[in-house]
Amino acid sequence: MAVEIIARTVELEAIHGFLDRSRPVPGLLLRGEAGIGKTALWQHLVTTARAGGYTVLTAQPTTSETRLSYAALGDLVSAFPAAALEALPEPQRLALDVALLRSSSAARTEQLAVSMAFVSLLASSASAAPILVAVDDAQWIDAPTSRVLEFALRRTSGHDIRFVLAVRSGEPAPLGDVLLREISDPGIWILELGQLSLGALHHLFSSRLGQHFPRPTLVKLAQA
Repeated sequence: MAVEIIARTVELEAIHGFLDRSRPVPGLLLRGEAGIGKTALWQHLVTTARAGGYTVLTAQPTTSETRLSYAALGDLVSAFPAAALEALPEPQRLALDVALLRSSSAARTEQLAVSMAFVSLLASSASAAPILVAVDDAQWIDAPTSRVLEFALRRTSGHDIRFVLAVRSGEPAPLGDVLLREISDPGIWILELGQLSLGALHHLFSSRLGQHFPRPTLVKLAQA
């Protein structure tokens, strides 16, 4: 069941504008402190995109996966049908299979071949439907997947493909930096999430807990 998103009117309007295909906006960066609500907005964006006909590729890496190879790429690629994978040129398909541990081949994983395979999948699929590549907590994405996405960011500008990254403020997020650097025309949108107002906190506690706190208590909760 969908959860109401409280006091994020501006952010929700921006998300719907970002997904408007009449607007050529290739990237969106959601940025804010831990627990501020990035994932809730990210999930809303993903759900809205799917309902709007986008093919959505998602990954939600965790801190324990940062040292793994191609962990997030496996999540992203899982959105493609088997036929799309089988249609890849053999060197690209083999490299992708090896990288994602789908093949017992002793062949060495070639970063370039894996990256080209991902771009090929994006380009071929974008001809049928718009694509959204959505990564939550992108500051924890594993390095090999990050390099694949960097490669894709530079080579998909001519296709109906959009990228959204949610990153935590105050932590290194190299992929977010690449998004800002590589996509400059027409540029990306940045949503900086701030704290909720006292009125929004009142609504939150009332709707979720059925509790009504006096203003001094709300002030203390907001500060905490």
